[in-house]
Amino acid sequence: MLKDEILKILISNKEGFVSGELISKALGVSRTSVWKAVAALKKQGYLIHSVNNRGYSLIQSSDVLNEVELRELLGGYNINCCYKEEVDSTNLWAKYSAEEGEQKNSLYIADLQTKGRGRRGRNWVSDKGVGIWMSLLLRPKLSPELASMITIIAALSVAKAIENTEKLQVHIKWPNDIILDGRKLCGILTEMSVDMEGLSYLVCGIGINANAENFPKELETVATSIYMHTKKVCIRKYLIKEIIKTFFEYYELFLEKRSLAFIKDEYELRLIHKDKYINILGKDSVKEVLSKGIDEKGFLVVSDKEGEYSISSGEISIRL
Repeated sequence: MLKDEILKILISNKEGFVSGELISKALGVSRTSVWKAVAALKKQGYLIHSVNNRGYSLIQSSDVLNEVELRELLGGYNINCCYKEEVDSTNLWAKYSAEEGEQKNSLYIADLQTKGRGRRGRNWVSDKGVGIWMSLLLRPKLSPELASMITIIAALSVAKAIENTEKLQVHIKWPNDIILDGRKLCGILTEMSVDMEGLSYLVCGIGINANAENFPKELETVATSIYMHTKKVCIRKYLIKEIIKTFFEYYELFLEKRSLAFIKDEYELRLIHKDKYINILGKDSVKEVLSKGIDEKGFLVVSDKEGEYSISSGEISIRL
């Protein structure tokens, strides 16, 4: 599309203006076509200065998600980036692509999910324009047991990226919920496909409440957003870039080490219930234990009157 080609030109000229005449010559279109395409970009949400005798200049603080710009931002990470304005679920989209034969590490991003899902089949509110709804498709050559540790890497990567870009102190509720001021800011859903030969692929879905100003009444006491704390619009594309950058730094190390020992301390620094009593929720029981941290597999280490042991999965309840 013409507006995408113009966007590429504006992105590559971050420091100044590009004349309409130069753009029209470069793309072989009329000045009127350029003007209409710029108007369409403005309507989409991009902040573009138009000045007579100087041309057009893109303001980099626009919070708009666009596949062209996302691919430009993520071009250095050897990842296939895909974007849609609306999908049922980015995890379902990623899994469909995997089943269709996508072999490359891929990132699927949507501005709106109609059937966003959290852990244990819960719904995840995924309204248009206010969140980061994305899923990573990976095909690591790992056993399913090792691959399951990637959810810990994802949680730490999201937490650090939010701290770096938004200057907020966040915590992690094991294994992968991101907590801000006692409320849930981000959920992560990791799903695997296993065949006779082992792990076929892994999909890691990440949902971040970025710019929501409020939540439905039933979520008011349990959910929060970045905007509700900073009162500033979170430029989602830059946070996405920081997450991907941080994730792949850890991911590549993990593929070498095949253990989480190298991030154990960093993760535990953010673990909201470290050295606190929590409840392990069973099907028909509640068990109180002392949360100690995680082990090299990412399992939760706890202790009670029976001694110290690790929990590989399960639902926990904490007192904030």
